[in-house]
Amino acid sequence: MTKQTLILTGLMAGLFFQTAYAAETPKRSVYDGRIQSVDYNPNDVVNIKAKPGFVTMIQLQDGETINSGDSASLAMGYGKAWGLTSKGNNIYFKPLNHQPTTNLLFTTNKKRRYALHLSMAGSKSQPTYILAFNYPGDARYKQLLEEQKQVQAAAVLRSSQSRNKAGGDYNRNYWGKGKKALAPTSVYDDGRFTYLRYDDAKSLPAVFRVNSDGTEAAVNSHVEGDTLVIHETAEKFVLRLGKSVLGIENRSYDAKGKFNMTGSTKGRTVRLRKGKK
Repeated sequence: MTKQTLILTGLMAGLFFQTAYAAETPKRSVYDGRIQSVDYNPNDVVNIKAKPGFVTMIQLQDGETINSGDSASLAMGYGKAWGLTSKGNNIYFKPLNHQPTTNLLFTTNKKRRYALHLSMAGSKSQPTYILAFNYPGDARYKQLLEEQKQVQAAAVLRSSQSRNKAGGDYNRNYWGKGKKALAPTSVYDDGRFTYLRYDDAKSLPAVFRVNSDGTEAAVNSHVEGDTLVIHETAEKFVLRLGKSVLGIENRSYDAKGKFNMTGSTKGRTVRLRKGKK
């Protein structure tokens, strides 16, 4: 089978992405990243980052509780490393040592099952203070959707204002490898948002951020005209549509949100183009 490759300038270097785990990374509140939410799915494992000395609260649906008195309703892989209690529809736990990575499984009176992966937040990442599960149809879910619409509208305004700045201060130093059919016409970022422009009627792919451990996490995004606007920058993204996969690497990525301007003087003007088969 002929491999199809996207090239920017220079020699193409291979990108290697580890197989993604079927784990869900909660969405962070726009007001405080330590307050998080995730849509309930019985087939998802939810990642939770904790921190020694701090309590994490899991909030279930109103009226939903762990079956009291039934020891089979809750199990933890490394229970001695965690303090855990529950009250009503809330579950509280905190790590008792610095390396207590484990999993937590439980069922509730609403016949729902939950699977959580508990690990420690890194020095540069925020722990989870509150994680609320969302359930389609209830009032809290509808409120969340409304808040997301407001955030999206604000993001459109900010991105439009940013792109209208004189001079267009963009980083275009993106390299990629994978399925040619998923290739955007151009890729660039302004230090805050990443833009994937498509000048045809292609079906837009799902976009995932590649974490430092090789796992993938869904990103927040919206469509603005012919451009898919991703609400963050990252060193690596993966685009997926059906069985097709395309990896994209930001060669000028800066974790502080600004790109490196000290490389080639032509680094900002390199354009993504489709390579030969």
